[in-house]
Amino acid sequence: MSVIFQLFCAADLTKLAPEQLEALKMTVSHALNTDRDVLDPVKDRAYEVFRQLASRDPAQQLISTDASKGMLLQLFSEVELHGLSAQDLDILKMAIICEITHSPAALQVVKTKAYALFTMYTQQPPVGSDAFYQHIP
Repeated sequence: MSVIFQLFCAADLTKLAPEQLEALKMTVSHALNTDRDVLDPVKDRAYEVFRQLASRDPAQQLISTDASKGMLLQLFSEVELHGLSAQDLDILKMAIICEITHSPAALQVVKTKAYALFTMYTQQPPVGSDAFYQHIP
């Protein structure tokens, strides 16, 4: 959940009650995994990784029984994912998450949702991230 620290500093997070912090983490996680406005900016990279995985020798692939494909089903059909192994699915998820956490457009969507929830809880805007790697305007 490193995205949280791209959006908030520790001082902001300590202003939240434990259940509020959990709700904030769930909001960020949900947006990262299912929000079309987050996933659309990264779909080109996702398809590039998918093509690399799908083009391997079919004899090397195992049929996946992973029923929790979450974000992958936002970008790919069940039929497309069927031939990928559990490891392939994990690699594809990692590529998408990496792309999301480095996409200013995707992170801006998450930031808007997370800041709105934080402000609702605290009645004040967050200070924002003090992280060196923050790159969201």
